[in-house]
Amino acid sequence: MSDVVKFDAEAMRKRLAELVHAGLVQMMPEEALLPYIKQAEAVFLKEELPRLVKEALMTKYRAEIRAYLDSEDFAVKYSSSGQPVPGEAVKEIIRQLTPELVQQLFGEVVLGAVQNLRSSMMATTRY
Repeated sequence: MSDVVKFDAEAMRKRLAELVHAGLVQMMPEEALLPYIKQAEAVFLKEELPRLVKEALMTKYRAEIRAYLDSEDFAVKYSSSGQPVPGEAVKEIIRQLTPELVQQLFGEVVLGAVQNLRSSMMATTRY
C-alpha cells in the first residue's frame, strides 16, 4: 500500500500546461518563434550575462587577492624583541606611500603653525 500516491491537482495542472505548451511550440513555424527567441536573447545579453560575468570575476579575483594576502610577503613576522616586522610587500607599499603620507602628516602641522602665526600677528597689529 506504500505505492499509493495522494492525488495532487496542482501538479497535474502544471504537467498538463507543460505538455500543452510543448505541443503548441512544436506546431508553431520557426518564423513565428524567432521574435520571441531574439527578445529572450536580448534580455539575457543585457541583464543575465553581465551579472554572471561579474559574479565569476568577483569569485576569481577574491580568491587571487586572498592568496596574495596569505603569501609570505604579508605574513606576520616578529623581531628578536617580539615586535611585529612588516614583510617585503608591506615595506614596498610604505615606500610608495611615504611621500604622500608625510605631506599629509606635516601639511596639517605646518598649516596649524601658519594659522597660529597669522592669528598672533593679527592680534599684535591691531593695537
